[in-house]
Amino acid sequence: MDNDTPTPDQYKAALDLVIAEHFRWREDKSTGRRLDLSGADLTEANLTEANLTEANLTGANLTEANLTNANPTRAYLPQANLLGAYLRGADLTEAYLIGAYLSKANLIGANLSQANLIGAYLIGANLTDAIGVEPHNPTGE
Repeated sequence: MDNDTPTPDQYKAALDLVIAEHFRWREDKSTGRRLDLSGADLTEANLTEANLTEANLTGANLTEANLTNANPTRAYLPQANLLGAYLRGADLTEAYLIGAYLSKANLIGANLSQANLIGAYLIGANLTDAIGVEPHNPTGE
């Protein structure tokens, strides 16, 4: 392994640190920092129950990431890759998901109220009991 490549434990510690900074920013905009993981490779990352409110995840790779019960309310996820991501029970209220790739994502019970899904790719996504999603009926029947 390359000496510059973080171990999984180091990676998790660094991620926890920036999420803690984001939490401080959410509480008081004069402290901490807004979470900006735009373009980050978060493949298989464990973000269970993470508070990602208003986080910037533009173009992030979240393939098979675990965001179960996470709170990315009003988060920016345009062009994000969420292929096979676990978003069960996640609160994506008002999330900006324009052009996001959500194929095969598990969105069971997720809240997508007022989420912007223009151009989002949802083929094969599980939207069972998801809130705020209207079933698409192209035949009009």
